[in-house]
Amino acid sequence: MPLVFALVLLFAVTPGVYAGIMAVDGSAGTWTGTCVLTWRAEDLERVTRLDLRLPLLVSRQGWGWQLTAGAPSISATPNPAWQKHESGSVTMQWHHQRPQVQVEVRIPVRLTRQVMPLNATAAYPLESIAADARPFLAATPWVDPAAVRAQVQSVVAGAASAVQAVVDVAALVRGQWGFRPAQVVEDSTSVLRQGSGDISGLVHAWLAALRAAGLPARAVVGVDAGQDMVVEGGGAALRIPGFSGLSAWVEVWLPDMGWVSVDVRGLVGWLPPGRVPLVVDVDVPSALAQAAVRWRHVAGVRVTPRFAWQAELTGQVPKTRLTLRAESPGPQLLLPAPVAKKRPWRPRKEYSHPARAQCPQAFPLTVPARYGPGRALHPEAMEATPRIFLRPRQVLTDRFHALAQPVSLDANASLGFVELAMWRHSGRGQMWMEIFTDTANGTSAAGSPGERILTSRPVAARDIPTQPAWVRFAWPHNATLPAGRYWIVPQFSGALQAFWLVDPVPLGQELGLSSMLSPGSVTPFAARGWMRLCP
Repeated sequence: MPLVFALVLLFAVTPGVYAGIMAVDGSAGTWTGTCVLTWRAEDLERVTRLDLRLPLLVSRQGWGWQLTAGAPSISATPNPAWQKHESGSVTMQWHHQRPQVQVEVRIPVRLTRQVMPLNATAAYPLESIAADARPFLAATPWVDPAAVRAQVQSVVAGAASAVQAVVDVAALVRGQWGFRPAQVVEDSTSVLRQGSGDISGLVHAWLAALRAAGLPARAVVGVDAGQDMVVEGGGAALRIPGFSGLSAWVEVWLPDMGWVSVDVRGLVGWLPPGRVPLVVDVDVPSALAQAAVRWRHVAGVRVTPRFAWQAELTGQVPKTRLTLRAESPGPQLLLPAPVAKKRPWRPRKEYSHPARAQCPQAFPLTVPARYGPGRALHPEAMEATPRIFLRPRQVLTDRFHALAQPVSLDANASLGFVELAMWRHSGRGQMWMEIFTDTANGTSAAGSPGERILTSRPVAARDIPTQPAWVRFAWPHNATLPAGRYWIVPQFSGALQAFWLVDPVPLGQELGLSSMLSPGSVTPFAARGWMRLCP
């Protein structure tokens, strides 16, 4: 997709002839190809077991479009011991801690698009709802029908049929909420408040509006294989030909028709060709969670499983490789990038923000704070408070010469610990972290560390693992920082020399990466990199 959504969910539409809200395109097409799903362990990880649950390829029969998936084939390197379960999941066991584990699943796919008219005879309000559709009327932490119920009810009051009610809701969504690129997964309340949203937000707004109208609706997450991407803003539209990426849309339940696709642009009962659905659920995060993969690993080494989707469809359809991270408390979505070689950090005369940042791993420090439902952390900024800006920089003063990390907070933050991705160390001594105020008080980017206000507990050289691993530095109990600008500086004593990863494996592109958290969670995603700070 995280696709990534970076975490932006992207969508695509194809030109057609539009009759009101309903899109009609007389052509039909068939795409055949292979879905390639890949899991790969990172360089620092030692994997002993993988529990693999294949994502559900949703099938539609008899209307609109049809997806046929063949039997999957699975290969793994190095070769593991296999155990297949009746549920369809697979367990792979390695007898030794093996780095560079890679598992690939290939699924042949045939997708056919058709066009069919909608049945406009079902009465509204709905007289009866199928039992399996009723759960899709409820609110979730990402979808709040109550917030739009009064507005929606006024719009659908005169609807003579269920299809007309869907069309009326579509007109409301298109007229009230516009597209706005974002790098977080947004809930319906955020879209309602801001008047616009990314695809995840618009899908949640759709779900909230349809459920407020008494129409069961669910989210579909899938891949858009090679359609043009259109981004509108500032009165202009930008078309990117042949875009391939993760997409999301809505399905609404109608009597005698079942689940009918609804695109976020208001297309009812029709989707562009090349849309391959993966999973369905009550909202986008719940759908993504179905693709979770569990690793079992040795203590002391953090493991981050990843799920990659690659569509290889014939015709004028380019390839797309999309990556999903499944790490507690929820999956993270990111774009691919070349793998960087590991090397120990060496001081430079100047150290500034990377000109071509690949991902959060290019930033030495991630500073999450506690936040509520629907929030997501971005390496450079957050959509909601507390906002965190990361600009690593080498600082040279008359007191010390060190690589320091400036941190800007626009809300109070509760601190728990800092971790360094340590590659190796030598000598004896101790290491700890210190937080300083900013000499410019945050009014200028030219500030430097001023007064020391907080010191972590020291870690002795004998307590640092000999193998590459995260080294944790704990802050005093209940340590907090008020809003403002600060600096975090590593300090040493004795003859200790430490080397850590300044160029870890990049997992994103220039757009960056956002994490997606389970609503209500206070455990943030911490980027694998030189340093990270966690609550």
